[in-house]
Amino acid sequence: MYISSRARGLFFSRLSGGLCRVSLSKPLRAAAMSSRDDAFDDLVGFNAFDDLVGFEDLINKGDSLFSWGSYTAAIATFDEALRLDPESALALDKRGLCYAKKNDDTRAIADYNAAIRIAADLEQVFFHRGQSNQRLGHSERAIEDYTEALRLDPQCAEALNSRGVVYANKNEIKLAFADWDAAIQIYTADAQSDADHADVLYNRGMLHAMLKQVEKARTDYDKAIEIDPKHAKAYYKRGNVVETNDLQAAIADYGRSIEFDPKQPHVYASRAMAYRRAGDLQRAVEDYTEAIYLDRKNVTTFNSRGQVHFELGDTDAAISDYSKSIRIASDFAEAYFNRGAAHSKQGGYDRAIKDYDEVVRLRPEDSAGYYKRGRAYECQGQFEQALADYSQAIRIRPEYASGYRKRARVQQRLGNVTKAISDYTQAIALEPENATTFNKRGEARFELGDTDAAISDYSKAIDRDSEFVAAYTNRGNAYRRLDDHEKAVQDFSQVIRMCPESASGYYYRAREYKSLGEYQRAIIDYDLSIERDAERPYVFIGRGTAHQQLGELKRAREDYTQAIALDPDNARNLNRRGQVSFELGETDAAIRDYSKAIRVDAEFAEAYLNRGKAHSKEGDDDSAIKDYGEVLRLRPDDSAGYYHRGCAYERQEQLEFAVADFSDCVRLKPTDSNGYCKRGSVYRSLGETAQAIADYTQAIEYEPKNASAHNGRGLVYASQGDFDTALEDYTRAIEIAPDFSLAYINRGNAHTKLGDHERALENFNQVVRLRPEDQWSYYRRGRTLDKMGQFKQSIENFAEVIRLAPEWSKGYWQRGKVREKFGDTDGAIADFDRAIELDPDQPIALFLRGLANSKEGNYEAAVVDYDKAIRMDTDFDRAYFNRGLAYSRQGDYRRAVEDFTEYIHLCPAAAKGYLYRGRAVQRQADFMSAIADFNEVVRLQPNDAIGYLSRGKAYKAQGEVAKAIADLSQAIRYQQNVPSSYSHRGVLYSRENELDLAIEDFSAVIRLDAENPRPYYNRGRAYDRKGDVPRAIADYDTAIRLDPQNPRAYVGRGVAHRNAGDFQRAIDDYNQALSLEADNARAYYNRGVAYYDAGDREQEIANYTKAIEIDPDNSRLYCVRGNAFRKSGDLRRAIADYDRAIRLDDKNVRAYRSRGFAYAKKRSYARAVADYDRAIDLAPRYVNTYLLRGNVHRRNGELSAAIADYDHVIRHAPRHIKAHFFRGKAYGRQRQIARAIADLVRARMLKNRA
Repeated sequence: MYISSRARGLFFSRLSGGLCRVSLSKPLRAAAMSSRDDAFDDLVGFNAFDDLVGFEDLINKGDSLFSWGSYTAAIATFDEALRLDPESALALDKRGLCYAKKNDDTRAIADYNAAIRIAADLEQVFFHRGQSNQRLGHSERAIEDYTEALRLDPQCAEALNSRGVVYANKNEIKLAFADWDAAIQIYTADAQSDADHADVLYNRGMLHAMLKQVEKARTDYDKAIEIDPKHAKAYYKRGNVVETNDLQAAIADYGRSIEFDPKQPHVYASRAMAYRRAGDLQRAVEDYTEAIYLDRKNVTTFNSRGQVHFELGDTDAAISDYSKSIRIASDFAEAYFNRGAAHSKQGGYDRAIKDYDEVVRLRPEDSAGYYKRGRAYECQGQFEQALADYSQAIRIRPEYASGYRKRARVQQRLGNVTKAISDYTQAIALEPENATTFNKRGEARFELGDTDAAISDYSKAIDRDSEFVAAYTNRGNAYRRLDDHEKAVQDFSQVIRMCPESASGYYYRAREYKSLGEYQRAIIDYDLSIERDAERPYVFIGRGTAHQQLGELKRAREDYTQAIALDPDNARNLNRRGQVSFELGETDAAIRDYSKAIRVDAEFAEAYLNRGKAHSKEGDDDSAIKDYGEVLRLRPDDSAGYYHRGCAYERQEQLEFAVADFSDCVRLKPTDSNGYCKRGSVYRSLGETAQAIADYTQAIEYEPKNASAHNGRGLVYASQGDFDTALEDYTRAIEIAPDFSLAYINRGNAHTKLGDHERALENFNQVVRLRPEDQWSYYRRGRTLDKMGQFKQSIENFAEVIRLAPEWSKGYWQRGKVREKFGDTDGAIADFDRAIELDPDQPIALFLRGLANSKEGNYEAAVVDYDKAIRMDTDFDRAYFNRGLAYSRQGDYRRAVEDFTEYIHLCPAAAKGYLYRGRAVQRQADFMSAIADFNEVVRLQPNDAIGYLSRGKAYKAQGEVAKAIADLSQAIRYQQNVPSSYSHRGVLYSRENELDLAIEDFSAVIRLDAENPRPYYNRGRAYDRKGDVPRAIADYDTAIRLDPQNPRAYVGRGVAHRNAGDFQRAIDDYNQALSLEADNARAYYNRGVAYYDAGDREQEIANYTKAIEIDPDNSRLYCVRGNAFRKSGDLRRAIADYDRAIRLDDKNVRAYRSRGFAYAKKRSYARAVADYDRAIDLAPRYVNTYLLRGNVHRRNGELSAAIADYDHVIRHAPRHIKAHFFRGKAYGRQRQIARAIADLVRARMLKNRA
């Protein structure tokens, strides 16, 4: 067979409908709160007077039930019709269709057989019987039926299409093509049903695709989609055809197929595969998940989703999917294979081996199972078993190079290096371009001591893969073995470039740099290596020495500490660490290290010198002078001893002794820059600026990098007001000594004097780092950070200021201001409170506290603060504006308007004053004044969306729709990302019935605010009003998902479900709405309508009654309940409800018409006529009211009046069957036989044509 019985639906999706000669009516649509149009029901009410009319109405009712999907009720109705006319082939055919829809093709065929016995010339009956035979698998009978249908109507394209499907299933290809070609020719010539035309092209495309005629298939699918743009299966099959060459086009086609039929698991699976091929794995998972939801028994889908989870790295999810696949089909080898891979990735090798055992059992000649199991054994250290499996894989697939590689690796593990080299050589012969194999053989040769051969193999690996990290590493170590350090550096540099997180790579290269004497490069690599592995002490020793050579003392100390931990009695290392600690300001630690060094070596003059420096830094200059004395005792010509003792004398303000020592220093060492520098400092203290600058300059001449000399000379220049020259000296000092705190302070102060806060901040950052107790540095840094918008850091600085100066009001005031900017309103208020407590007469603190209170919603307190600030400063514009905002938030719009008016007086060019005043007056329903203010906003800010948006909303509230839409459009033009502009405009478009424009706007809102349920609800209503029920339901679904407590969304979706003929889902939605809002009259009303559709009169009336209890003044509700009472035969209650409806709304046309009908049923003809008269007065164009009144006149014997009414109907509706029929009966009663016959014949003719 060409097409299996399971696949028949893929070729023929419309087996009952389409071109059949019987047209089934569609259900009436319902709006969310509109009463039903009972005109049709009113007419049916008179059919009791005539059997002909009763039969016709039963047929019409059955058609309606059929179109709503109520097949059982339709069958019952057609049964009634057949009781009136047992020989009606039409009724039999229709009932057969109903049985077919219920999948009872046997009964359907019985009805079709009976219809054919009555009327053998009805081609549609043969066609329908052919469909049932086709579904039952009776191919020959189906062909006979379609052939007979074609004999009766050679232009029945649908029969040709269906017969073509049967031929295709029977593999009679030429006959299938012939039928489809003929059907397409008919459709093209006669412009018949687009949907059926598209189906034929789709079927033919399927057959072309099966025959590998890809271009022909695609052409047919293209044409099918062109004719029927919602043909889901055509999109799917076209996606299949184009996927090989154009993944994105295929994905787009699968998406369209799903859009029009979301219940196709195979389409989701196909799109998932396309996404996977395109690299979009997350979307692939989503599509596979949807496919599984629709078909939970498809092992392939579970397996495929597992593969994608695996690719995403989610092995648990992958294993879960593979396991589900295996539970469904225990012999599915691929799922075992994939699960084994996932277990291996998790390290679960025992479980992996069990899975691979199943693969080997199910596919014993598949090398992959042995290969993977061998890998799992290898990972567990079971090398003998791994060797056996790899050997099996090689036996089955001797051309598989990877098998030899894996076996070689196991041979190495077992110590069989020569055999390993042999296997690597065999793998190279099979894959001569595989870099890994050369690298592995090189490792084996290196292990045997053949370094040159190893380097050769590593080089070949690199030739084939220039990014092969392991090969570069191996070759670098081989070069080191040969003492070729430069080549080793080159290889390790390549390793670092490709693998920058490798500790070994940096260590190896640092080692080579050290061998070459390149210490700076070595330090960089040691740093990076230590970051990755800090447990190697020899790295710290090497790096510490390099830091010492380069003057990086802090880092050197850290490294020496590591060295001292390894060798604690090394005096030199203790002294070195002491020096570093001293330079870092940790004098206690330095003194301890110097003292330890002196205990180790009592004649160690350098240790005395250094300890003297530390004592001086501690302020213990007496002890320092003693240590310097020891230095001069041990080394009497040591200029350093004089220098440092002179410093100690200077600190003790023994300036003459200091000058003497510094002079001895420069005498012994005439080029000693520091000696001149210090003597210059003493001269500066003595006020001898010229001598001071001369000494500083001399110091700099001898030592250009003397930071203290530059700093000292800068101070002298600054004292003279020359800040630019001072900054040059401070900057140079800092360049020389990056941790020179005094230079940072001095430079920061100079930048502050010049107003350069960014540069000041840079300096104060350094000062805080070096002097953490300097409150002025924190304050200045806090102010600067505030101005730079770095609020959190600013707050932290002011906190330090307050810690150091807790009674300083401005510290709190400044911190509160920054806290407010940062969003810490409570903290800001607390700071403002404290600032006001310390200084109660400053309006700015009150104003700022008012802002903070407003932000917290404490508007009363805010107003109090603004009041006080305004009393202190009556022109405080910001206080007026913000007090207006506070009044607005409290709902006191009158006072708000007053404050905004005062603000406008003070700041007439500020648009925000008009904006907020406009909003305030709009809240008072003064739309004209609001619009006037918004006009000013637009004038002042013509390119700002806010003015147009605000004015558009005001126009909308005033009912000026065109102006509102124009303004909202302008708002969107200037700012496309504001959802409210689109939302307001969409509502206006909906009111104007511009549904496409409304949908476009609501879609824009969704694009900008996808988690807001309201635009989905609004768009759903627009789609429903437009007749696009599936999209309406989809939007209501989303609205409910986002806000499941909103009853309106359930009511809206219920109406959409009813419009789609799904009454039960409609009722379920109304139930849910009522569970959320028990007093929802709309939900009760709509649920009543749904029960009407479902034929449950009792529940219909009960729901209308409940709606009336909630909304007792709604005229329409009484009208619809009256209709329900009337249809159930309770005319008294019906009339009472119509009376109530008319009392509530004396212009309710439906109520008059319905009450007239009820009076007619009671034979109260005069009252009936009076009601119809009133209905005609209110709606003179509604012709059926004339028909109803004519029927009453006819029954009451007033034949001329009846004929006059029928005449009116026929003048306005010449093809009105009932008007002709009833007028004929009236003429008959007047004995005007010719006219009677003419009308009755005309009625029959019109009926036959209908």
